[in-house]
Amino acid sequence: MFWICNEPHQAVNLSNLATLHRSQERYTEAKPLLLRSVSILQKQLGVNKSRTAKIVSNLALLYDLQGHYREAESLYLQTLPVLSNQPEESHSWRQEALQRFRSLLQNATQEQRTNELSNDPMTQEMLKQLQATTED
Repeated sequence: MFWICNEPHQAVNLSNLATLHRSQERYTEAKPLLLRSVSILQKQLGVNKSRTAKIVSNLALLYDLQGHYREAESLYLQTLPVLSNQPEESHSWRQEALQRFRSLLQNATQEQRTNELSNDPMTQEMLKQLQATTED
């Protein structure tokens, strides 16, 4: 029944279920739910909508928790500009996504895996900021 419906509200329900799985560290069960949710929202609302960006951010967090830093980074880099261009209701989501992105970069730095990250200016600037903070 979940897989038949292509409505945005159903996508949010799938994402909520995925969040439950993620909180229980059941990542393999969470991933297909988030992928389906993202697919529905991208088709129904478009990629530049805050609701879509929020779910993409949740998928990025899942990838981060699994140590898939390159994939997580790519999704955060898609999400943050969308959330930045939305009205105030997305402000808290933007702040949360930005904090998650910083956490991803910190994890990659601590694990000495920054070579897996892109040369995107936002990534590189935040890495420099993190490095300067740890040197102080």
